[in-house]
Amino acid sequence: MSPTDLMTTAQAAQYLNVTDAHLERLRSKASIERHIEAPPYVKIGGLVRYSRRALDRWLDLQMGMTEPEPSTDRERRQADYESRLESL
Repeated sequence: MSPTDLMTTAQAAQYLNVTDAHLERLRSKASIERHIEAPPYVKIGGLVRYSRRALDRWLDLQMGMTEPEPSTDRERRQADYESRLESL
């Protein structure tokens, strides 16, 4: 991922067709309430940035188009094991 692949909050909000404030509220609530899923972001030098690829994946998850990524090491190992079994 290059720096040009990253968007500011304003750019990400425009990409998602929501307001900056809505995106900031999602980010804030998700850090407090674990059941809220906000779009993934990174902080670089204290600045919030969003990856277009991560936003697309998050949108797909919100619309039920893809399965969520395993979140724990155990879930990752289980998913790895199952994918290897499928390839046999």
